[in-house]
Amino acid sequence: KFLIVKCRGPETSWFIGALSSICPTSDSQDIRQSRTYSMCQLRRHNHGDSAWILCGNTIYDATTYIRSHPGGMEAILRKSGGAVDCTEDLRFHSKRAQKEWKKYKVGTLCHCPHAHQ
Repeated sequence: KFLIVKCRGPETSWFIGALSSICPTSDSQDIRQSRTYSMCQLRRHNHGDSAWILCGNTIYDATTYIRSHPGGMEAILRKSGGAVDCTEDLRFHSKRAQKEWKKYKVGTLCHCPHAHQ
């Protein structure tokens, strides 16, 4: 069974995403950054092998940086998977670090159709 999540905003198919990871082009970064994810999907990325953080509606992949973060792994892990909005945490960092984060954007948050209202 496959769960299809329909989100508002720009989306890419799983095929385009898989293809861009195998055959990167100059557009592959743009394709990856235009993806949308529901909170249900974001919650799965809350461990050392995949740690995504949420800043406003923007999702960043902190996995590659998690082991070298000056605050330690736990500083990122306890906030990963959309547990909290890390907008204030991002502002705490230097302008250079904030600019660096743009490289790690994986997409934006969309409404989860299965969320209890």
